[in-house]
Amino acid sequence: MTTAIADSRKWHRKKRNVARIGAAALWLVGSAWILTAYGSDERFVLWTQFSIGCAALLGYGFFIPNWIRYMRRRGAPNALYYLIMAVFACMLVYIVVLLGNAALDTAQGPVTKQVTVVDRWDPRRGADKVVLAEGGTYEVFKEHVPLEKGHTYIVKLFRHSRIVIGMERAD
Repeated sequence: MTTAIADSRKWHRKKRNVARIGAAALWLVGSAWILTAYGSDERFVLWTQFSIGCAALLGYGFFIPNWIRYMRRRGAPNALYYLIMAVFACMLVYIVVLLGNAALDTAQGPVTKQVTVVDRWDPRRGADKVVLAEGGTYEVFKEHVPLEKGHTYIVKLFRHSRIVIGMERAD
């Protein structure tokens, strides 16, 4: 039986706590930047995306170290341990990509352009989405926006997150 060696490092110097502090600091700085730079709909969309990404990173900072500690106490890791760690790593990469998209949209800001709607998804299938003539599928931020196929609109959108936040008919 092994005895636990007391960790003499202060709480703020442990790796898991440094990651938690970093995620919380990123959340605060990003939120302050978004809240001061943007108004209404842009602010709501960007802050929601940024907050979800940072909250997921912060949750990972609590969940993963505890899970690893539990698996080490159980004994030698098995194949299931490595499979679950691979799944967690893929989820972490996805969260970082979403957070990066939100950060890029925050830095670039919304883009206004004139586009033609090629196809519109049925909102009963989960979300209001449109396919634009430029070749991208975008999610419409506000529900129940009257869109028609083949018409031209002037849209305000976030390019990296693929979200349309404002739309008015051009023709």
